[in-house]
Amino acid sequence: MANLKAGRLLAVVCPLFLAQAAAPARGAGWVGKVVVRTPNAQKPRTKIGTDHDTTDSRQLVLEAFGIQYATYRVVRERGSWLWVVAEAGEAKGWLMTSEVLTLNRAIDLHTGVIQAHPDNWLSFSMRGIYLARRGEFDRAVADYDEAIRLKPELWPHFANRALIQFARHEYEAAFKDLDQVVEHVPNYALAYGIRGVVRHALGDFDKAIADENEAIRLRPKWCLPLCARSAIWAAKGEPVKAISDADQAIELDADNARCHAQRAWILATCADDAIRDGKRALESATRACKLTNWHDAFSLAALAAASAEVGDFKAAVRWQKKSMTEVPPADELAQGDAGSILKLYEAHKPFRHAPVRRPGK
Repeated sequence: MANLKAGRLLAVVCPLFLAQAAAPARGAGWVGKVVVRTPNAQKPRTKIGTDHDTTDSRQLVLEAFGIQYATYRVVRERGSWLWVVAEAGEAKGWLMTSEVLTLNRAIDLHTGVIQAHPDNWLSFSMRGIYLARRGEFDRAVADYDEAIRLKPELWPHFANRALIQFARHEYEAAFKDLDQVVEHVPNYALAYGIRGVVRHALGDFDKAIADENEAIRLRPKWCLPLCARSAIWAAKGEPVKAISDADQAIELDADNARCHAQRAWILATCADDAIRDGKRALESATRACKLTNWHDAFSLAALAAASAEVGDFKAAVRWQKKSMTEVPPADELAQGDAGSILKLYEAHKPFRHAPVRRPGK
């Protein structure tokens, strides 16, 4: 897979990006925005003004294609430079504003490519990722169906489609795609990581942990399998292990909002009185919300839970309501039923997450 290239397709895609990649109006600023890199962009740099940093970690999705699919969250802004953190990977660093596009801009540009070149599997694949990040899962799956029809030998397409199917609660379909990927690409950490999350949804916790263990073995510096395993330990009723994994994930990437939110959720909602720590949960959840500029559903849900744990139910109701308006919404595996939890906060009651085994596979 590492030798796969997309040079001929990039020859079609790049000129369109280069011609239209002007930065959007600054408005209230860049911080908190979700962006993607233009194909001509360098990898994020460790220092402003430097060239490509060769020590930069691998990107999560389809690096071998010679183009970056990752979405980034802007954490800091300094003039025309942005400090960005890959939402689902290890990479972070400085990019210039001219090297990024908003999700909407990127989707529009790839739509133009597809209209002009309807056999361009690369644009279908890229647009599918960006549509999914925007919460348009049906359109995203349709794009991946077409990408797979055009280029069925590229197994990362199946892993990406599985992730979107998971978001649509189509667990069996996701599992089928991931089994194919693991069979053909046994060293692909992403596939194991996603399959572990799917197995969690199906209630197969032991095999879910085994999958996350393999993802961690293959990519020991990637925080998200640890974060996913943390959620599985919590579901199994082992909060000490869950918090330990969340702590380790944050040590690997202190700028990953998901990891902070995961730790806050456990500390705020664990049924064990000896485990809960409202003050620490509030600190971690606030950090997650600041990293996402108060626009990530799970981070806000964690902040609501932490607020309830410290007795601030007015804030809990406020943040829970805001969480329910964000796109994409927090998944039920992470948060539970948002409406039912809101009613608890309105009744001045905190939420307690009791381990419940889901129907097994």
